[in-house]
Amino acid sequence: MLSGRQLLFLVAATLLPVVVFAALVTAQYSMQERHALESQLHQTALTAAAAVDRRMSQELAALSTLAAGEALDGGDYAGFHRQARRVLATVGAGWAALILSDADGALVDTQVPFGTPLPSIMDPATIRTVLDRRRPVVEAVLERGGVWPQPMIAIHVPVVRDGVARHALSALFPASVLRRTLGEHLAVPGGRISLYDRDGRIIARTLSAEAAAVGADDEAVGRRPTATVLGGLDGPSGAAFGAVSLEGVPVVMVHVPTPQAGWHLAAGVPAAMMGGLVRDSQMAAAAGGAAALLLALIVAVTQIRALKRRQDAERRLAVLDAKKDAERRLSDMVRNFPGVIYRRVRRPDGGGGFVYVSNTVNALFGVARATQPASDAVIADLMAAMPAETAARLEAAFAETALSLEPMQVEGEILDPAGRPRRFRTNATPWTAPDGSIIWDGVMLDITDLREAEIARQIGAERLAFALEFANAGIWDWEVPTDRLTWSDSLWRLLGHDGPQGEPTVAVLLAAIHPDDRAGFLAGVQSAIASAADYRAEYRVVLPDGAVRWIGAIARIILGPDGRPTRLTGLYLDITDRKRIEEELNDAKVEAERADLAKSKFLAAASHDLRQPVQSLMFFIHVLSERLADHPAASVVGTMQQALDALKSLLDGILDLSRLDAGVITPQVEPVRVGGLLNRIRAEYTPRFADKGLRLRVRHSDALVETDPALLGSILGNLVENALKYTESGGVLVAARRRGRWLRLEVWDTGIGIAPGHLTDIFNEFVQLANPERDRSQGLGLGLAIVKRLARLLQHPMTVRSIPGRGSVFAVTVPLHAEPEAFTADDAPKAAGGDGDARLVVVVDDDATVRVGLAAMLESWGYEVVAEAEGEAAVAALARIGRRPGVVLADYRLGEGGTGVDAIDAVRRSCGWSVPAILLTGDTAATSGLHADRAGFTIIHKPVTPVELRRIMDAIAPPSGDAAADG
Repeated sequence: MLSGRQLLFLVAATLLPVVVFAALVTAQYSMQERHALESQLHQTALTAAAAVDRRMSQELAALSTLAAGEALDGGDYAGFHRQARRVLATVGAGWAALILSDADGALVDTQVPFGTPLPSIMDPATIRTVLDRRRPVVEAVLERGGVWPQPMIAIHVPVVRDGVARHALSALFPASVLRRTLGEHLAVPGGRISLYDRDGRIIARTLSAEAAAVGADDEAVGRRPTATVLGGLDGPSGAAFGAVSLEGVPVVMVHVPTPQAGWHLAAGVPAAMMGGLVRDSQMAAAAGGAAALLLALIVAVTQIRALKRRQDAERRLAVLDAKKDAERRLSDMVRNFPGVIYRRVRRPDGGGGFVYVSNTVNALFGVARATQPASDAVIADLMAAMPAETAARLEAAFAETALSLEPMQVEGEILDPAGRPRRFRTNATPWTAPDGSIIWDGVMLDITDLREAEIARQIGAERLAFALEFANAGIWDWEVPTDRLTWSDSLWRLLGHDGPQGEPTVAVLLAAIHPDDRAGFLAGVQSAIASAADYRAEYRVVLPDGAVRWIGAIARIILGPDGRPTRLTGLYLDITDRKRIEEELNDAKVEAERADLAKSKFLAAASHDLRQPVQSLMFFIHVLSERLADHPAASVVGTMQQALDALKSLLDGILDLSRLDAGVITPQVEPVRVGGLLNRIRAEYTPRFADKGLRLRVRHSDALVETDPALLGSILGNLVENALKYTESGGVLVAARRRGRWLRLEVWDTGIGIAPGHLTDIFNEFVQLANPERDRSQGLGLGLAIVKRLARLLQHPMTVRSIPGRGSVFAVTVPLHAEPEAFTADDAPKAAGGDGDARLVVVVDDDATVRVGLAAMLESWGYEVVAEAEGEAAVAALARIGRRPGVVLADYRLGEGGTGVDAIDAVRRSCGWSVPAILLTGDTAATSGLHADRAGFTIIHKPVTPVELRRIMDAIAPPSGDAAADG
């Protein structure tokens, strides 16, 4: 029988193998668990690094495609700014900004409107590296406090033209974009993936579930990790190492490189997770023994394999989604890109070809896109349409850039299906894929129009240079913000130099300007800039040899997006000869105006003085003809009357034409009712038309127009007079027709008409087409000449149309008044009322001969006459006889500066009522007519025929029946 001590030893001996086995199994399982976790971290790091490389390759390819765009060929930065903003809208949340730079700084920044002063954002050293090496550069985290709300990543590609890197195109996107890319490949629960740049700074890290849920930002981005992490990153790729995180947590990490960007990617888990796995194994071995340990191992291996398969599937799905996303983005860019986009691949074994050609190939070159995925057939058709020399250069360029990996640019010709040559340019940027393949992402642009435009520009520049030289002119441009001044070589010649004399500056220009004109020049420029108005100035310049020349400057203000002036662009002209001619013309003008003034005074005097004796003769002859009615000399008096009528017509026409040609008549434009003018036409001409057996129709109109009533009345009177002369049957119609903002006054007649070839001749002086015998009874041919001059003076368009044998239509177009007013210009003669004696007429005229003749003629018509030389004398005479007159007949121009208007007003005041009045004047100035219209009396121009005067007198104040009958 075994003692208790023996039994205890036996039990211990029995359990010892099991315990040893469990310990060995646990140790082995813990080692495998560690290796499996390290392998999982390594695989995760490789997968995430490949995803980062693919993302950066896509960004570089898209940016290289944009860099090859046509907008940058001609330096159209504003156009490129608009295209870049459209691309940003297409890319969506990927790119935050696009910046175009050269060695001196930024030129285009989509973050601000074009033309806004740009801050220095990009690192100048990085930009110079891109330009010098002509290769893309991926820059790590950029931190610019206050510029961006979060850390940004910058990628740069060179913009190469003609083998020279002229610009660097940079794209900025948030570092958080790569954080999402890393998060898509995090397969270890509780683990973390971190991305580091070449300097060891953190580019992006996956966040904990809690931080990601609240959308927290990673404050560690842009910082350097702990020294233990940096030491592990310097170790061999794929090896696990222990370190301490920035949060002070011990971790196990595995790192791998990202070939495309040159960064490091590390996947890690907390070291406590590794220790926890060991402790769990020990507890399972103690509790379940060898069988439990074995079962746990089998289950663990099964789960790990299942997890790995699931991760592999998710990884492949993520790669497929990223590829589809890149294709969608590229497709969106292609639709907005004016060219053919292609990708060519050459694998390490020498195979490959064109794997993508955009659908725009047919629209640009007339080649149908192949329906199969491979696009070699399309390129083959394009190559077949190229001349042999172009095709050879294209293939040679692909072969050369495969070795140098430098950007490629080739130009050549291609024939479209119609056989027309088209000029093209292809740009491509080669890069190396992780598998060693050479990939060209490129564009092919149709530059036929661009080349033709360049040729046209060169021709235009040559023509402009010739024009500037021929016109002795120069072009200049002044940048307001920088005070930079540039000008053409021809401007140097204007300043007296044979060629450019260094850099054009404001100081050089001011030194050339005459000292007396400098202040005015600067004041004019500053005023134009302040008001954003066009600049015009004339000033003198002093040439090096001391000669003084006149310069005329004109400039247009160019405004920036903010509405502020940014540039003055203009032209300088040598106006010395023009100035000399202007001085000569000014002297001649002064002399001409002096002579014209003398002529005007003479005409004013002649218009009155020449009419006075003619008027007297007409009155005396009329009286003589009545008294010698049955005398044998009556025929002689009649002949004298005809001669005097002809003299009157000739005198009226010649004096009116002289005054119009001398320009001494100034229109007094005012709102006028055409009804009054039409009423006067009806009253004056209806009896004369009836005497000839014709009918005059005047259509009434109350339209309000802007015109001079006296001058427009003269136009209508002459047109009606002309119609009366040349109409033998039918009649004449005077009508007013509205045409929008205009009133068209028309005179229709049924006369002999005018041949088409003479429609302009009739407005010349002394032209009478139907009066070759010069019968003076048909006028002198001056009426239409006066009409033409009056219409031109009033700026009232005049037209005529005619059908020979059927009649003519003369029309004058008058502007309507904008706002109708309560205004009446109807001054038709009105019969005297009961306030005065209709048989008593007051005559006021300072010319005794006219006064006596007029009084004798009125008395022969049955009127009683009070005739005086001025108004006050007439008032005194009326007071002596104690009577009030029915009519006042006054000459306009009286002695000692008095006027007939003053005389009429004096008689009216003395009588206490508005006596009807007639104003006789030999002055055709519009002012007298204006006074008459406003005073409410009738104006008659001398010389007036007794028949006309009697008709008006009878309308105003008819004499007694017996006296009228005797007259």
